Amino acid sequence: MTRADLGTYLLIVGLLLSAAPLTVATRFAALLRLNAARWVIPLYVGTLAVVIAYDLFLLGLGPPWPADGATSIPIGLAAGIVGIPVAWMIDRSVLRAGRAFTDRFGRRARGAQRRDRGRARRPNNPLLVATGGGLEELIYRFYLPGLAAAVLGIGLGVGLSLVFYGLIHGVYGWWQVLAKGILGVFFLVLLAATGTLLAPCVAHAGFNLLATTTVRLRPRAGTRLRIEANVDPR
Repeated sequence: MTRADLGTYLLIVGLLLSAAPLTVATRFAALLRLNAARWVIPLYVGTLAVVIAYDLFLLGLGPPWPADGATSIPIGLAAGIVGIPVAWMIDRSVLRAGRAFTDRFGRRARGAQRRDRGRARRPNNPLLVATGGGLEELIYRFYLPGLAAAVLGIGLGVGLSLVFYGLIHGVYGWWQVLAKGILGVFFLVLLAATGTLLAPCVAHAGFNLLATTTVRLRPRAGTRLRIEANVDPR
């Protein structure tokens, strides 16, 4: 095996890991016979950290910070904070539309079922869920596009990362795939507008914090999860 072949194999492994970290986490939970609702998120955050370390050290990708970090910090923080309610409204609007569509045809979609009002009891630490959101941005807005660009070019690399970001939420239902796919575009716009990953990281982390108070995660048969939204938020 030549050094070029090894580099190609490492690139392929990096692409696969970056494309499906949630699948890896759910499979680990099933393999270890762990309670999905309690352990998938911690395993997922751990998997994201491992993937980032792999991309950062083994593939030689640099840290995701611009040279003018001091200037970018206030811009990224401000844009990210403003982006939190925008991301929330986008996600809720898509799920409401999905609920209306499926109710019209006499069935409910996973990810858009009506629940009683009130805060759901969460088995996971909200800060852990928020951390997962920030790590997702590092992968799907920086590392995965960079890896894919080496093979497909920057345009297709960015597009592929958006597709994979939506698809990893398939374990929560297809309306979640659509909602998170649109959110991925919004986070990409934040990155392009500010020039710093801090903006989408803050917006995504804040969005996840809000989500921990309004959605309920339940284990589904096997390694899959079921996510059910509360009644339309006011």
